[in-house]
Amino acid sequence: MRRKNGFTLIELLAVIIILGVIMLIAIPSVTQQITNSRKNSYVDTAQQYINAVVTKVNEGNISMFDTKRLYLVPVGNDDTVSCVSLESGGASPFSRYYKYAYVAVHYTGTGYDYWFLAQDGANQGFKTESSKNLEKSGKSLVLSNMKTPNTNLTNMYGTYETTGTNKNTYSASSITGDSRILKDTALSTFTGSDDTDSQLKTVLEDTKLGTGTDKEPYTSVEFIAVSSCKN
Repeated sequence: MRRKNGFTLIELLAVIIILGVIMLIAIPSVTQQITNSRKNSYVDTAQQYINAVVTKVNEGNISMFDTKRLYLVPVGNDDTVSCVSLESGGASPFSRYYKYAYVAVHYTGTGYDYWFLAQDGANQGFKTESSKNLEKSGKSLVLSNMKTPNTNLTNMYGTYETTGTNKNTYSASSITGDSRILKDTALSTFTGSDDTDSQLKTVLEDTKLGTGTDKEPYTSVEFIAVSSCKN
């Protein structure tokens, strides 16, 4: 008997099963590739922000000459809350806004050291990573599901509104004029267990002046005001 054109039900089911297996194998791989690509892009963005701050400092647009102070320069893709933005792009590849994003700067007396720390709206970000680490370790430094950030870091940066009449805009930072400086006992607030507390505490400890047990801690942290670096 001649077979009619078309597939039998068993053949169709076999094709569907095979396609399902292929999708089960392919989708996680594709998803991981997309995630890795985004992480690489995030690292590139962090490095670009550090380079932009380096340029600002070298041009003398931001004054940083206290060797016992850690300076935090707000950066990002919104000029209302950032001292430094990029000519194009600058947003996190995981989210359109940052809960906070800073380039940390330390003046050594003869030059400067730089770090990047950030958390975006999708809770992806970086602990306080040096520019050298970003170049060396790349996407492995991007953290997922970061915990609630330290109040100082977010309040100094400004709050992104996700509801209401001001949706998709930043509310004003608590820095309205001069840069905000945290001194002495205020620095002890960075001793909590969440990611941001520990990351800032780490950079304060790991970048102390001197060597070994003779290292001196920073005496203050300065959050640079947006108005003070828009030159």
